[in-house]
Amino acid sequence: MFEKGTPKNTKSALPTTEYIMVVDPECFCEFENGFLATASTMILELRNPYLAKPVIEISLLLPKFLYKCKIDVKSGNDLFYEVGSEPSGVEDVFKKKMPEKLLSKFRDIEIKLLNFDSELQSEGLITNNKMLVQERYEIYRYTNIRIIPVNELDDFLGIIAHGNLMFWGKGIPRGMESFEILYCKDILYDNKEIMVVYNDIRTKVKDNPKVEDCLKSVLLNRLPMILYARDMVKFYEIQLDHFKRRGLIGRFSMLLNYHLTYFYLLAWGMLDHLTLLINLVKDYKFKDRDCGIRIKQYLEVLEKDMPKTSALINKESKWIDVIADMRHHAAHKTIALVNDIYQETDESQKTDEEVMEFLKREEPYFFQYLPKELVDKMLPEKIFNWKFRHLKVILPNAAMIKLNDKDCMIFPTIDIDFNVIKVKEILALVLSELFP
Repeated sequence: MFEKGTPKNTKSALPTTEYIMVVDPECFCEFENGFLATASTMILELRNPYLAKPVIEISLLLPKFLYKCKIDVKSGNDLFYEVGSEPSGVEDVFKKKMPEKLLSKFRDIEIKLLNFDSELQSEGLITNNKMLVQERYEIYRYTNIRIIPVNELDDFLGIIAHGNLMFWGKGIPRGMESFEILYCKDILYDNKEIMVVYNDIRTKVKDNPKVEDCLKSVLLNRLPMILYARDMVKFYEIQLDHFKRRGLIGRFSMLLNYHLTYFYLLAWGMLDHLTLLINLVKDYKFKDRDCGIRIKQYLEVLEKDMPKTSALINKESKWIDVIADMRHHAAHKTIALVNDIYQETDESQKTDEEVMEFLKREEPYFFQYLPKELVDKMLPEKIFNWKFRHLKVILPNAAMIKLNDKDCMIFPTIDIDFNVIKVKEILALVLSELFP
């Protein structure tokens, strides 16, 4: 039913609209008891050609063969494809890719579940298994398998919808509004606590147009842009991984890096933007260029006047340094892009002559039907690509920055949700201390 993807049978000119996801049978009841009603509705609506353009086909596979307990998928349930027996040819990816220390943490049933997910080249394994969730980033690092906790499924589906310019999920009423209105509705729905604060503050500053305009720019312009950039980074990370599992390296990496670069510009801008807002409300009379999260004179005044905000800035100093370095690279240095870090393998170190013999067996038509002069021109690139495909990824989606004049490896696509949390934490504290 599901054909395994390869470079030959995978179209990669556009983002995929077909997603396979594996559901851990142990959390199947979460769907049945209505806990995931929103996710279930979104999946069905993304499949609906009258609502979704393009149609997004999300196939949920339920490997019933892994568990002895009875799982009863109700007749008429269009969400699930049941797999009653283990597919033939499933490889034990962990013995090949995962270090023994990590492998030893998993039970046999967990390894079988992960092997099944790997064989199907799934976009994610939906589970509440404590060990799998706990080790999700290490699993991703070594095997490219994405663990999706049940409570994060709505967000994952929302990212896919947003990546296709669909903004009517998660309880947002549909209508004929523009992209901007629909997206802001989505942001407001997910950030009710901040918008409640905004509506309260707005009445307090209505007589000060400069403060009102700055506040509106922070909450209704910059914040939605930060969150949209985050969604696009995650969307193109999903695309990058989708094609990587099928042997196509680097697809959509430029778009991922574009949105990631913009995210850091906006995030750093938010930190400085808040110092301008404080300057206006407190009437410090600093010039705009003298307001900043790293300007000593400004921070000395802030420490006396807004001690909670000052304390949080000091506490998060290392995090701010990372945001600053990524922003500075984006603004006026060599842009810090994310890339996989590779390690040589026995296969990648084979001689050109040895690789050519493999190519003759794998692609005989290339040597048989193309003119010799064309083969001679294309062969060096084919040999290089073959060796590259056989390198081992040891750190996916990493970037190099400098902290305290030392090289430091970071993982921006993994860290982006943490960065959003920190931006919102500082934003919420500034607003609460400015407008008690």
